[in-house]
Amino acid sequence: MSKVEEQFFEQWNIYQNIIKHNYMCHKEIISALKAEIANKEKISVLDLGCGDSYVLKNSMNETQQIVYTGIDSSSAALEFSKKNLDISQVKSQHICGDFLEELEKLEGTYDLIIVGYSLHHLSSKDKKHCLSLISKVLNKEGKFFFYDIYAKENETSV
Repeated sequence: MSKVEEQFFEQWNIYQNIIKHNYMCHKEIISALKAEIANKEKISVLDLGCGDSYVLKNSMNETQQIVYTGIDSSSAALEFSKKNLDISQVKSQHICGDFLEELEKLEGTYDLIIVGYSLHHLSSKDKKHCLSLISKVLNKEGKFFFYDIYAKENETSV
């Protein structure tokens, strides 16, 4: 295993412990998303900075048909996502790259766009640009599901 792979898996183990102990409110996030999509039989989802798709995987029910596009800069995270979503009712596409750059290239629209713990990496200018692009690919009746950390005035989140 390469040094980069070792570092990734070490960080991934930390992330798994954060989820296990609910330090970043994943249980509440999943509960809110579950409530939002519970009555949707079919849904197209765009997940920006998708990581392993843990939130969506744990929010959906077994009868929903989901067309999923996940974008993340980590190919290792996308491999976890593919495994998490390797179930019959999910047709998934995974794109490895910067989610803002890839968002600019997308065609079509989505019923649900998820951005979790990702926007804080962008500058204020890029956040505005990202939200503008999201509004263009979100269906008229679609939902934007966003959760993140934020920095206080004297802190940095980048």
